[in-house]
Amino acid sequence: YYYSGGLSTGLLFLSYSLTALTVATRLTYAFGLKWSVFCSLSLLCVYIGAFTLAAFEESLAWPAATLGGVVGGAAAGWLWTAQGLYFARLTDETEDLMIEAADDYDAIQKLSASTKYSEDYNHHRQLGREPTKGEEANYDEYSSSSRNNNNNNN
Repeated sequence: YYYSGGLSTGLLFLSYSLTALTVATRLTYAFGLKWSVFCSLSLLCVYIGAFTLAAFEESLAWPAATLGGVVGGAAAGWLWTAQGLYFARLTDETEDLMIEAADDYDAIQKLSASTKYSEDYNHHRQLGREPTKGEEANYDEYSSSSRNNNNNNN
C-alpha cells in the first residue's frame, strides 16, 4: 500500500507521455474538441475515484492505484491536446468578434456625432431662436467630422 503512490505517479507520467505522443491527436479529431475535453475530464474522475477506492479498501490499493495512474495519465495526455486546440479555436473566434465589435463601435460613434448635431440644432429651433454664430460653428464641426470619417472609411 505504501509504494502504490510512487508506482501510480510513475505510471501516470509514462501513460501521459505515450498518449500525448501517439494517440491524443487522433482521439481529439475523432471525438471533436468539446467531446474530447468532456471525455478526458471524465477519465480524470476515474483517476480520482481509484485513489478514493484505495483509501477505503486496502486490499485493492495497489491495483486501484496502478489502474488509476494509467487511466489518469491517458486522460491528461488527451485533455491537454484537446484543450490546446479548443483554446486556439476559441481565440480565433474571439478575434473575429472583436473585429466586428470595433467596426460596430466606429459606426456608433459616427451615428452619435450626427445625432448630437441634430439634437442641438433642433433644441435651438424649439426655443424659437436661430443658433448663434458660435453654435453654428459647432454644428459645422459635427458635420465636417462626420463627413471626414465617412470619407476615410470609404
